[in-house]
Amino acid sequence: MHKLIFSALLTLGLAISTGAHAQEVELSARLDEQLNAADESFQLTAYENSAGGSGGQWTVGAEVPLLTVYANHGASGPDSWFSGFDTGPGMRLKAAFEGDSGLGIRAQFFTFVTKGGAADEFFDVELYDVEATNRLNLGNWDFLLSGGLRAGSVKFNDEFAGNPYGYTGVGMTASAEARRSITDGLTLVATARQSFLYGRMDGAASGTRLGNAMLPITELRLGVDYTMWFDNGMMAVLGVGYEHQQYTSLSVTPNNIDPEDVNVALAGPVVSLMVRF
Repeated sequence: MHKLIFSALLTLGLAISTGAHAQEVELSARLDEQLNAADESFQLTAYENSAGGSGGQWTVGAEVPLLTVYANHGASGPDSWFSGFDTGPGMRLKAAFEGDSGLGIRAQFFTFVTKGGAADEFFDVELYDVEATNRLNLGNWDFLLSGGLRAGSVKFNDEFAGNPYGYTGVGMTASAEARRSITDGLTLVATARQSFLYGRMDGAASGTRLGNAMLPITELRLGVDYTMWFDNGMMAVLGVGYEHQQYTSLSVTPNNIDPEDVNVALAGPVVSLMVRF
């Protein structure tokens, strides 16, 4: 009788233990599934090209910023640099190829030419970029990172509109672009670029030269893009925004740092049109 009771209790205990273990395994599996589902929106994944695995995508287009010249100060007072300058258009041309993995290459050219109130007063810029790019998705955000080489020149007069200077240099450039969809076809876009050029500054009229001059250039932009899709698979992207370019410490006189060094900004609205195929 005791053996029968003991066997029954043992069987009941094993059954309860097995059921509890099975329930624990099931709850653990459900918890793992929920954690994995929660992590999916935060995973860093390679960009899937919209060309649908067709071998890559080309992008070509142009941007037209409407820029005004600003300066922080000059040797003869805060109103001496670039007074009388009109707002003028610039031009930026772009061509890029992006593979299905998100890796790509991009080249762009920027030019801006404007004249001031005096007959020989001007501020001219030319910039050439060649970069490698990498596109990443992070949740609902799309990021485009780039890095490469920049060559360029900045030509301008001094505060007396009679002593032109010219800077030429080559250096590094890197940028980051963040995109977030607002509605169908409409996207918020923010970009930032930092460049460092290494070269020389020449003073044509005075004969001065700074042989080891560094020119940092910072560029910021905030705007929106609208994308239109066509039956042949092509896309047209129309963008509007506001752009700021900062040229830091344009040295105009040897052995003087301040106030002869001047910070110049180009700022204004920008429109763009890109075609992807």
